[in-house]
Amino acid sequence: LRPVKEALLLDSEARRIFQGIGKETFKEGVVFRQLDLANTLSKLRVGGAPSFYSGEFAKMLTENVNLIGGSLSLADLRTYQPRWVDTVSMNIGTSFWKRDKAHFVPPPAAAGIVQAQIIGMLDRQQKRFSRTPNSMLYHRLAETALIAYASRSHWMRGDYSSIYPIKELVSDAFFDSLNSNYSDRKHKLISSFHPSPTPQPENPSATSFVAIDRYGMAVSCAFTMNKSFGIGRVAPHTGIMIAATPEAIGRGSLSLGPMMIVNEFSDQFILAASASGGVAAATAVSSVVGHAYLNAKSLREAIVAPRIHHGGVPDVTYYESSLDPRVVSYLVDKDHKVAETLGIGLVNIAFCRGGLPRAPESCSVQNDPRGFGLAINALADED
Repeated sequence: LRPVKEALLLDSEARRIFQGIGKETFKEGVVFRQLDLANTLSKLRVGGAPSFYSGEFAKMLTENVNLIGGSLSLADLRTYQPRWVDTVSMNIGTSFWKRDKAHFVPPPAAAGIVQAQIIGMLDRQQKRFSRTPNSMLYHRLAETALIAYASRSHWMRGDYSSIYPIKELVSDAFFDSLNSNYSDRKHKLISSFHPSPTPQPENPSATSFVAIDRYGMAVSCAFTMNKSFGIGRVAPHTGIMIAATPEAIGRGSLSLGPMMIVNEFSDQFILAASASGGVAAATAVSSVVGHAYLNAKSLREAIVAPRIHHGGVPDVTYYESSLDPRVVSYLVDKDHKVAETLGIGLVNIAFCRGGLPRAPESCSVQNDPRGFGLAINALADED
């Protein structure tokens, strides 16, 4: 709210909702009410999806969106169809057969491939990773992130598509090639990568959630309005804020990377995770999944553990202020140029180590303590 306050309050509807920021009365964690949005959600609950895409509400919505300078027609609503695409999938796990399968979102949401490659590299190093001393573990997490982001500069075109077949990017052979850049001895300078990593205009404005039911049906979702508060204008009488248009093909989704792990042989749900945080979202998810799934830590331990991030450019390893100073010194000794930051990503995750629906008692859900999200586990409750 703070950096966009002046622009946001220029819109009369937004001002009516967020007027508290003019007096600095809104702070993170404070509850406020949006009655128009509540009415919109009530209409959806009573009338279902058809009431949104056609009928009187759809007419009111399109009129009010156009009234504030947006572009939306009844035909846009009537003809809209979701686009179904295949996931990027790979085998993963500690067993010889690697019977679990991890699913990631494909480009243009490039964070999916970045996560897949970080986790894939760690998985290929699993025997070493699970026994790695804490200091070395953070070196390993930083270096695998650097290598994955350097790889992104190699495979990603200007329109965020891949120059290689997607399946090739998550193959064991590709992971072995990426791991050949890793060394326990010292940090690899970005100048040694060919081509050198290039900066990308990342979109930090996003949010995420995961949800599972007792039968193992699950959703992992990340979404964005492409800028903070979209265009900063609210369609009157709806409570709906209008999203901004992505600046280039796929730009808005570049940093989004919901993922899921399932066991296809036993038909069990294992894990769902998603995050926000711009360029650091992928490393945040990879860190939590690495600690919990590969390193067998409890989900609570995994999500509260200090995080580390190297996005390729600049050649700086960012670490959270809660990281042990001895680990920071160790990284410096390994030639990392380090910088402290308050937080790296916000992760939401559900993990059923024993599988769901087979072992609901093994399930844990966690929201990130770095934010004000909510996590509720009601799987053991009876109807």
